[in-house]
Amino acid sequence: MTEVVDGRKTRKLVLQAAFGALVGAAATYLFFELGEGAVDLDDPVRVAAAASGIVYALIGLFVAVGALVPGAGAKFLNVEDADELIEERAKIGPGALGCLLMGTLLIVLALMPGGLSRDVAAGVTAVCFAGLAALHFWTRGRVDEFNQSLSKEASALAMHMSLVFLSSWAALAHLGYLEWIAPLGLLTAFAVLELGAIFWVVGKRGLLVPR
Repeated sequence: MTEVVDGRKTRKLVLQAAFGALVGAAATYLFFELGEGAVDLDDPVRVAAAASGIVYALIGLFVAVGALVPGAGAKFLNVEDADELIEERAKIGPGALGCLLMGTLLIVLALMPGGLSRDVAAGVTAVCFAGLAALHFWTRGRVDEFNQSLSKEASALAMHMSLVFLSSWAALAHLGYLEWIAPLGLLTAFAVLELGAIFWVVGKRGLLVPR
């Protein structure tokens, strides 16, 4: 009986992962196809920033929908049931908003100057950074000890990963083997490493195990 339940959970996780990958690929394709000319496809930094922003935005959107519509969210998020989403709504809501803000930030910067003017991009960027800062201070002390531990561990890991990656790049650039990373590339690298650290820590704590 346990094997049957485990098999169902594993299939659910595989389907969730496949669904997420399919939606992400479709969204990225449509973004570049419909917004032809808005992002310079010959600039790998802008392409990487836009793609990373889309991933962030989709994660935030999925989690936000799950929090707002628990019945539907329980089918595509890794939770036991809708009741768990209702109980965790106050915790996952700020995370969803943070992902949406980071995704918007990266996409907007990738669209400048082809799809957006500098003034518009600067205004949206300021709003996104202000929103991220406000979320950080608002959530302090409002999450339980376990989630605080997850956040601190993920932040520390992201910092160390960024230090190793960017220091290595800087050394190679100084030696003339590489071009120094562009400002937008630097921001994208921080965002991607932060997301990678979060998934690593969450996975290590067993929170990605099929529910």
